[in-house]
This record gives sequence, C-alpha cells and structure tokens, in this order.
Amino acid sequence: MTLDLESMQNFLDTIGMGAVEEAVYRRLMASASCSGTEVARDLGVPIRETRAVLRWLESKGLVVRTAGTRDRYAAAPPDTALGPVIAGQEEQLRLARDVLATLTSDYQAARAQLAAQLVEVVTGEVAIGQRFQQLQSEASSELLFLVKPPFVVDNGDNEAELELLARGVVVRSIYDSEVLDRPGGMAGVRRYVDAGEQARVVPRLPAKLCVVDRSVALLPLVVDGGRQAGALAVRASELLDTLLALFSTLWGMGAPLPAATPSDGAGSPAVTRDEREILALMYAGLTDYGIARQLDASQRTVQRHVRALMDRFDASSRFQLGAIARERGLIVG
Repeated sequence: MTLDLESMQNFLDTIGMGAVEEAVYRRLMASASCSGTEVARDLGVPIRETRAVLRWLESKGLVVRTAGTRDRYAAAPPDTALGPVIAGQEEQLRLARDVLATLTSDYQAARAQLAAQLVEVVTGEVAIGQRFQQLQSEASSELLFLVKPPFVVDNGDNEAELELLARGVVVRSIYDSEVLDRPGGMAGVRRYVDAGEQARVVPRLPAKLCVVDRSVALLPLVVDGGRQAGALAVRASELLDTLLALFSTLWGMGAPLPAATPSDGAGSPAVTRDEREILALMYAGLTDYGIARQLDASQRTVQRHVRALMDRFDASSRFQLGAIARERGLIVG
C-alpha cells in the first residue's frame, strides 16, 4: 500500500517526530552507522540540535549507539520501535470507544427519563376517563377541546365543564360534525354553549384533544374500529406547542356553532321555530339526514323545509341560504 506524504507526516506528528527528526532517522537508515557530526554536516543542521534529536530518537528506541562508541548511531527497525507506540495508541482508541459508548448510553438514559417526565402514557378506557376528569378539574383559566367520537364521557354529560364555566374558566371547543350528526348531539353541545362555551365545528377532526391552561394536554390515541388504545398526557414541550398550534389552526378554519335566535331578524320573511333550527343546523354543516335525526323528523320533511326557505329568501344554494340567514340575524354564533 502506498501512503501519501501527508498521511505519513500526520502519523509521525502524533508520536512527536517532526521534519528534522524524520530527516535524521532517514539519514541513519541510509548507512550502517553515522556520527552526530556526519549527520549534522550532511543535513545542514547545527550540531547541537542534531545531538538533541539523536538523544530523542534514542529515547524512543528509533536509534541505538553502535557498540564501543559514544557518538555513532544506527537506525533501529521501525516496527520494533514504533510497534509499542501504535499498540498504545490502539489501547487509547479502545478506551476512547468505551468512554464514548458509556457516555452515549448515559445520554440516552437521561433523554428517556426526560421524555418520561414530559409524556405520560395512559392505557385503558377507565384510566383515560379518570385522567381526563383529573386534568379537567385542575383547570384554572382555560380549557381547549377537540371533540369527536368515541367518548370516555358521554357528550352532554360533562358536568365538570359546566362547573368550570360557572367559575369563569374559558372553554373553547371544536366539534367534529359527526358529533352534531349523532342523536341528541346538537342538544348536548348547546347545553355547554348556553353555559358560556365558545364552540366551532369542522367537517372532520384529525384527533381528540384536551388542553388545560396551556400547560398539559391529554391526547387520546384511537385505533381502527374506534377503540381508544391509550392516551398521552403531554406537558410543556415542543410537542405541546405543536398541539396548541394545531388547535389554533383548526379554530381559524372552524365555523362558529350557531344557535337559533328567539325572534326573526329585522326585515326578514317570517320563519318558524323549526325553520330557525334547520337553518342553524344546516349552517353548522349537518347533512339533511343529520338535521332530521336532531329534529326527530324525516329527511324528506327537512328537504322540503330547506327548499321552501331557499325560495322564500331567494337563495340559489344551501350555502347562500346559510349566509343570508346569518347576515339577517336568524342564526348567531
């Protein structure tokens, strides 16, 4: 194998052999023996420096004095002299690798311990429900919810939220439209809205979530079939920041959950109580089937009411009808 000069010099530097030391050693390699004076003359190096280099090479076992002389030297075989040096370096490298492995193991253990402090894994629906109730009860200023089935607490039966609202805790909830499509879904949600909850609805939520005072979040993990396999309780970290950013984005995308007004908007054609309810549910994004389930009516009856409302308000689409109803104060939210 051919070794380039730079690599060779780098190795020699590691054992303290500089350019002068190498030149002196190579000069001795070229002859059976040389005196210090001859080496100094041939290399053009001062005699005092040459003798200092020879003493250093001798201490490293690279040169030996010839028998019966004081100032004649011969080069020793490099493998005999440098073999122990290389072996020592290999031992140091082995020790360095052992130290690196130990430090890496300690680092990973420390990071795992830190992660355990930031993220708690909760398993089992009973345990998830208990953890949810515990965290919710600790809220002092704000609760944020992403709400979608399945539920560990039946929608509309979260008495703890009503108590928190009564104490002045701000509650903001984003509902998956599937919640409103369920029997009694809108009535359950309106119970919280009437108590002061701020609510919005989106067609589909990516996950369920509860954030307490922006300091801890409960993130249920739902697997195929709607089964809750577990939940993560996440404390202050980049993950919690990401969950808060997700909530903020969805809130901006969501439609305010409307409520039917008790009286018709000024200057609007008269509408009945059922029609106001239909307008509110339609604006919230429910399908005709979902609206029919909420009103305990047939889907055909709902479609007939929607068509009559579109004609009455001269609306060319359901979307335009909802916009007109909102603009005229027939639905608020």
